[in-house]
Amino acid sequence: MRKLILLSLALLSIAATQSFAVTRLVPGDYATIQQAIQGSNDGDTVVVEPGTYIETINFLGKSITVTSTDPEDTDIVAATVINGNNRGSVVTFESGETSEAVLTGFTITGGYGSTIVEVGSYIYWGAGVFCYGASPTIKNNIITDNIGPIEMVGDNQTLWKLCYGGGIGCFMSGAIIANNIIKNNSGYAGAIFVAGEDK
Repeated sequence: MRKLILLSLALLSIAATQSFAVTRLVPGDYATIQQAIQGSNDGDTVVVEPGTYIETINFLGKSITVTSTDPEDTDIVAATVINGNNRGSVVTFESGETSEAVLTGFTITGGYGSTIVEVGSYIYWGAGVFCYGASPTIKNNIITDNIGPIEMVGDNQTLWKLCYGGGIGCFMSGAIIANNIIKNNSGYAGAIFVAGEDK
């Protein structure tokens, strides 16, 4: 009898865990995508209505899906825009995210890039999407018009700010990058630039 009770409790616990996945709506439940991410738990889905969202987002190490209302519909993807307003990388994965962290169905634009302390403060990565020590899934997006720096620092002609990966820049990453349109991005090296060992 005791084994039966323990087994029942274990099954209830598993069922409860599985049923806690929540769909979080932007802007219905949250004003911004980042607020929805902050409110999410592993397994949740953030669904974003068409519109332009002036923000940069960070997955914060969470195994969540952030998606437009229909990532397979190119019109929806084109109309669901995350614009970084030149404030850094538009989307950042830097906290050990795995393939269970999914970004899908957006137009990602207006990015500049991010620095990594270990590499140096004048080297920028991933104006559109930046992956550092993380291996997310990035699919069905339009990544366009992100402009990473190629500029001299002050009057020192030997010191430059340079961006690796105008569209996507990955360092120590095994990101899955599939079925994206990557166009009209600029940087020092590559629309997609991958360096370092996978984590």
